Amino acid sequence: MIAINSGNEIFDSFSARVAGFLEQDISEFQVGDKRIRGYRSPDTTPIWLRDHTHQLKAFKYFEKDLQSAVTHFLEQQLPDGSIYDFVDREGKRHRAPCEADVEYLLVEAVYTIWQATGDDDWLRRALPRLERALCYSMSHPARWSKQHQLVKRPFTIDTWDFVYNPNGVCRWGSYGEIDANTSFCIMHGDNTGMFQACAQLAKLARYLGHVDYADYWASKALHFKQRLNEVCWNGRFFTHQVHIDPIEVNGVEEKSQLSLSNAYALNRGVLTPAQCASIIEEYRRRRQEAKNEYFAEWFSIHPAFPDYSFHAKAYRGWLINRGWYVNGGVMPLVGGELAKGAFENGFEDYGLDILMRYYRMIAESGKTYLWYHPNGEPGVSSGSTLATDGWGSAAMLSAYIEGLVGVKDEFKLLKRVRLAPRWAITEEKRINVKIGYDGVPFTYEYLRNDHSIQISWEGPAEELDFHILLPAGFDRVETFLDGGMIRVERSQIRESRYVDFTVNKTKGLVKLCPTTNQ
Repeated sequence: MIAINSGNEIFDSFSARVAGFLEQDISEFQVGDKRIRGYRSPDTTPIWLRDHTHQLKAFKYFEKDLQSAVTHFLEQQLPDGSIYDFVDREGKRHRAPCEADVEYLLVEAVYTIWQATGDDDWLRRALPRLERALCYSMSHPARWSKQHQLVKRPFTIDTWDFVYNPNGVCRWGSYGEIDANTSFCIMHGDNTGMFQACAQLAKLARYLGHVDYADYWASKALHFKQRLNEVCWNGRFFTHQVHIDPIEVNGVEEKSQLSLSNAYALNRGVLTPAQCASIIEEYRRRRQEAKNEYFAEWFSIHPAFPDYSFHAKAYRGWLINRGWYVNGGVMPLVGGELAKGAFENGFEDYGLDILMRYYRMIAESGKTYLWYHPNGEPGVSSGSTLATDGWGSAAMLSAYIEGLVGVKDEFKLLKRVRLAPRWAITEEKRINVKIGYDGVPFTYEYLRNDHSIQISWEGPAEELDFHILLPAGFDRVETFLDGGMIRVERSQIRESRYVDFTVNKTKGLVKLCPTTNQ
């Protein structure tokens, strides 16, 4: 459930618009004796674990059946620990051989579902399968680079399933196959995802009492962080692909390519604040440099590869040209991750700007697409393309809820909440918020005037970590909890000033008053 009441039509209807898109993306069908309900790709009809996981960021707030689709993928785990990519209405399952992201995405999906349902028994059954999945990623010869001690993949565009094919001789049916001629690379997004998955698995194992396993996976997370920076960080952002096998790439300067997983890295906990700022500044700089060509800086990759670099010349599909789909198309999913990272790293105005631009786009058309041409024309990949892209709209809603509204579940069932309202960057003075999972609401009211900020709350949170953005004129504040003054910490992220403190109460009233006292 999400209900925002501010008097501003944009803020109050943002979540409803995204929920309306997601309602059109549901795919439900029978496989054997079980009913599966999930959220499909906007371009193909099966339930892809990847798309389903990314849409969980939003539909976890209003979907009742959170488990059936992911349970199916867990139960169909292959003997080597690997996971299928998708399941279709006929029960057919498939894994694109070139993709290396499915296993870490499974961990993210299970973690998110556990947070929203609190189902410990389901988590216990899933945990051994998650460990086998990550062990597969860190050992299988098609997935693991012993030399670099990182996950590898064939040369694709970021996390997608199109292998470099400059001669245009490949047929669709064999796309992504791995053989003796495959040229492997290290793609940073696979490994920022592995970092996050190892950290999440450590947290889950510790919660269930498996201390040794928790310590092991925590150490693996640190390993990925160290190796990522040594191998993939180029001083400004993560290099698109670090080649393991020699390969000649013509028509583009690879070292300048900014690929979409840089936006995901902002929100996976793997970067330092300085690295986050560097990536965000890179996107902002390119927005200005490319403004005559691109309507938004939410690049799938920039600059793009030449035409036909990743598809057969006989194919007349959506990846044949520069600026199409993941070869330089504009993707709201990038904008959503970029906005969330901006809110967390002292670029709050930029995060809000992204959300406002996206809202205006969907309000005007009533539609949202997985990708757009640089000039803003919608990208239609196939006859089954939906104008209700759940992946990108979910990323935007997640940035709105966790970034601007500032409610983030830090445990499960909102029992520990990070409350970081950033309404100070807006004109709104009074906002009522209700956010939660099925039957588990958390509410707060935010009131601001020239003399104080007041936040009253009520909900299941047994621990509430406040991180309150201060407006101009609130350089120093006195903070009161239910009428009594409390001590707080002050923090600064770039030019943004915050007040930080923790409260162990399920309801109460906090008041911040500016003061001139030193």
